[in-house]
Order: sequence, then structure tokens, then C-alpha cells
Amino acid sequence: LARHDEGRRLAAAVAALARALESVSRDGDDMIRTLAQDGDAALLAGLLARRAGIDQADAWQLFTGGEAMLLARLAGCDRSTAAQILAAFEPMSGAVDRFIDRFDGMDEAAVEEQRQWLRLDPQYRAAREALGRTDG
Repeated sequence: LARHDEGRRLAAAVAALARALESVSRDGDDMIRTLAQDGDAALLAGLLARRAGIDQADAWQLFTGGEAMLLARLAGCDRSTAAQILAAFEPMSGAVDRFIDRFDGMDEAAVEEQRQWLRLDPQYRAAREALGRTDG
């Protein structure tokens, strides 16, 4: 256990690579489309998380939980980039139109509300959800 290095975990490597891509301005939609086309889900979710300003674990949960279009909107992707993500990871779904409609149907206020929620401490969010996500 003393030899365990958290920095050697896949999540840490993905986060470091996403930071490096951002630092050399290689974090744009072109890179997102390339990662989607290459099928690199981990780095794709990590880079989308970085662009959205949310935790990588939350981004992965959105990506794998059927909310990839919300993640794309949070990260500021354009419609063609969202479509590329769908083409790469949902090729057999038959519901691509429904996913793109979800992308198109999100207004900026709803996206910003989700961003603010996801930026809160995960334990606070869990407590709020346990209490029924009330405002009091």
C-alpha cells in the first residue's frame, strides 16, 4: 500500500493529458471529433470535463449514463461535434435524432443551471439529493 501512487491511475493520466492539450490550445472541437472518431472515450470525457469545468467523474457518469449531449453542451461543443460523438458511440441506437433533438432543445439557462449544480461539492450534492433536492 505504501507504494501505491494515485498519480499512476488512469483518471490521473487522463486529467494530465487533458490539461496538456488545453495548455497548447489543442482542446477544441477538432480534437473532440478526433477523439470520438478514434473511440477514445476516457480522454474524450476527460477533455469535455475540463472544458465544462466539472469533475472528470461527473463527466464520465454523464457520458456513460445517456447524457452525452448534456456533457457536450456543458463543454460548449457545436452541433456537428455532438453529432460526431453520437456517430462514434451510439451507432446502433437508432435514436440519434432524439439525442440531437436533446442537444438542440437545451437552452443556455438550463445548461448553466446544470453546470452550476455539477460544480458543487459532490458530498453536498448527494446530501441535497438525499433530502429531495429542496431549496430549504
